Amino acid sequence: MRSLDRAGGSPSADFVFPGAFTGFSGHFPGQPVLPGVCFIEAAVALLEAWHGREATVRQVSNAKFSRMVLPDQPVALRCVKFTNDDHGGRAAIVCEHDGAKAAEFVLDYDLVRDVKS
Repeated sequence: MRSLDRAGGSPSADFVFPGAFTGFSGHFPGQPVLPGVCFIEAAVALLEAWHGREATVRQVSNAKFSRMVLPDQPVALRCVKFTNDDHGGRAAIVCEHDGAKAAEFVLDYDLVRDVKS
């Protein structure tokens, strides 16, 4: 995560996955593309940084992956709809690359414990 935006009521952050990132190996040989699960893991990291607590995913729904992200390309994640309490919440996530939507999904999550420093 390159940056976390704490302004406003919903979390957002920028991510860059370098070419050496293990997620690119095998997806796809000779033409690396960021796997969809990495968008979801980035959203979990965003929520954990926002809450300062570890999050576990209960459910991913309405997932759509519509644009390829290549190594070293920036991806902006933002919560467009966000509800939460001390135990977890629901976040509608939009991932954008180069001004266009690359992915969108809804995460239902639980907050488990403080993130270790």
